[in-house]
Amino acid sequence: MNNAPRDAYIKFYLTLILLAGILVLFIVWTGWLKPVGLIGLLLVMAVFPEKTKKIPSVIRSNYWFKTPLYLILAFLLAIFFRVFVAEVYTIPSSSMEQTLLPGDKVLVSKLRYGPYLPASLKEVPWLNVFYSGNNQKQSKYRETGRRLKVCGQFQRNDVIVFKHPQSHQAYIKRCVGLPGDSLRLRGETLYANGKQVQLPPTLKHDYLIDTQAKEKLKSWMKNQNASLKILPKEKMKANLTLAAKTKLRALPWLDSLVLMTDSVKNHVYERKDRPNYRILQREGRSGLIYGDSLNTGWKDFSFGPLYIPKEGATIRLNEKNLELYRHTIERHEGHQIKQNKEQILIDGNKRDHYRFTRNYYFMLGDNRCHSSDSRSWGFVPESHIIGKAEFILFSNWHGKVKWKRFFKGIK
Repeated sequence: MNNAPRDAYIKFYLTLILLAGILVLFIVWTGWLKPVGLIGLLLVMAVFPEKTKKIPSVIRSNYWFKTPLYLILAFLLAIFFRVFVAEVYTIPSSSMEQTLLPGDKVLVSKLRYGPYLPASLKEVPWLNVFYSGNNQKQSKYRETGRRLKVCGQFQRNDVIVFKHPQSHQAYIKRCVGLPGDSLRLRGETLYANGKQVQLPPTLKHDYLIDTQAKEKLKSWMKNQNASLKILPKEKMKANLTLAAKTKLRALPWLDSLVLMTDSVKNHVYERKDRPNYRILQREGRSGLIYGDSLNTGWKDFSFGPLYIPKEGATIRLNEKNLELYRHTIERHEGHQIKQNKEQILIDGNKRDHYRFTRNYYFMLGDNRCHSSDSRSWGFVPESHIIGKAEFILFSNWHGKVKWKRFFKGIK
C-alpha cells in the first residue's frame, strides 16, 4: 500500500500547525492583533489543502514570481530582526574609551531587556521613509510605550544603547545607576547605596603629572600608547586607564599623579589664560549636577548622594529636589511645574511630594573626563533604552581596520 499521499498530507498539516503556533506566540508576546488575519489564512489553507499544495510548485516554476517573492521575504525578515532581535551601531566618539573605540561596530541585543513594539512606520527600519505622521504624537508614544517581556534584567555596569533624553539620538554609555539607587561619586570612586561600585579595568581618567624625568615619562607613555599633553607651570596631563595609572604610580621617578578635577584645573589654568582654560574647563555648564540655578556645590567628580527615580517611589519636594528632578517631571512625566513664593504647584495643584510613574537610569562614559553623560543631561527613562551592547563585530575607523577588535566581547 502506498503511504506517500498520506505522509504528504501529514507533513502539510504539521507545517500549518507550526506556522499557526508561531503566530499565536507572537500575538501573545506582543499583544499585536494584526497577525490574526494570517491565522485565518492558514485556516483557509487547511480547508482547501489540494489547492493550497499547488501554490509552492507554481511559485518554484515561475522565475519572475519566485525571485521578487524571496527578496520581499528576506527584506521582511531583516526588518523583523532589527526591530525585535538586534541591531548594529557604530561608535562615533571617544567617550567610552578604552572599552569602545571610535569606528567599532557594536551588536546591540534588544532581546536582553525586551524590544519596544513599534507604534508606527516611523519606528520601523527602512519602512520609516513612508512615514508622514505627527512627530509630536510619536514622541509621546516613546515616553509611554510598552516594552515586550523577556527574561533579562538591567544590571549595573551594563553598556547600554539608548535614545538621548533631549536630542533622541542614539548614545552608548555604561549604566551605573538603577531605579531606586542612591549614587555618590568621590573622585574616581563611585558608590551605590553606600557600597563601592566595582570599576571596569578599561575606565579612563585625565591625570595631572609632575616629574623631573620628562623624557622617561614621554617614552613610557609612548610604550603604553597613551596620550600626553604639556600644560602650563611645567605640568603634564595624561589620559590613562586604571591599570596604566597603577603602573605609572609605582615608577620611582614620578613625583605626583593627581586626578584632573575642576579644582585641579582651576589651579593649573588661570582665568586670564582664556584660550587654554577653555580647552579643559567647560564654562557656563548646565544640567543635572551643575545647573545654573543649583546651589549644591556638586561637580563632575564630586556629587551625591543622588536618588535615581523609581516607578512608584515618592520624593519630598523642596528647592534642591525641585531643581534636580524638574526636567524629569516636566519632560518625561508630562507635568507642568510652577513656583509661587514658597509654594510648588504641579499642574496648578499645591504639592510637597511627588510620586514617579516611570523607571530611570544614570549613565556615565568610561572616558570620564571626556564624556557628555547623565552628569550633564540627567536621567534616562526606561522607554528610551534600546538594548545592551553585547560585543564588537569589527572596527573600521577612517578606512583603517583594527583586526584585534573582531568579535570582541564588551565588559
